[in-house]
Amino acid sequence: MLEGRILEQEGKAGEALEAYQAASDLEPKNPEPHLYLGGVHEAAKRPEQARTHYQAAFNRATNWTRREPETADAYYALGQATQGLGHLDEATSAYNRALELEPEAPLPALYLGTIYYRQENWPQARKMFDQALLHNKNIAMAYFFRGITYGKLKKKAAMMADLDHFVAMAPNAPEAETARAILSAVR
Repeated sequence: MLEGRILEQEGKAGEALEAYQAASDLEPKNPEPHLYLGGVHEAAKRPEQARTHYQAAFNRATNWTRREPETADAYYALGQATQGLGHLDEATSAYNRALELEPEAPLPALYLGTIYYRQENWPQARKMFDQALLHNKNIAMAYFFRGITYGKLKKKAAMMADLDHFVAMAPNAPEAETARAILSAVR
């Protein structure tokens, strides 16, 4: 998995796909490789392949929640898979269950925040981004999404602080240009 993540970050999508597939073959019950396979295909604008992998991740995560119904990571993986499939209500339920089992887990809160963000439920999105950052201050994307959310809530100073923090943390992220443009427009 780590090799796939590194290759993906280096822009070597083909090699990353091979590494993730090898990880999937080594761990046939683990949904994570299929989540990453889905993400690579989604980024490459191959929705059918992405859907195939998100469905495989969903199947594996569902089985995991049945085997280990008190494991937060299983519900987080289920949330990731259902969000990848576009089933936001099911993803919301899975992330909420993960947070019930492990309230200090930052990633279910982050991705739950992204669902509320997509639904333009700004107060709930902000609450989830706050929760994610409470438990892990190093999630750059939480600052980006919370900054945009603050803008929607008409909190300019908070928006600017979060977007500045995001750009400092992830200056080369694709979203950094959006953040810089917003900051430039409001200064």
